[in-house]
Amino acid sequence: MEAASLPAGEWLFTVCTFPRFR
Repeated sequence: MEAASLPAGEWLFTVCTFPRFR
């Protein structure tokens, strides 16, 4: 995953929105 490349706020936002886009 690219979580390691993103700051805490970035990956948190992605994780929170990713399942909602599905």
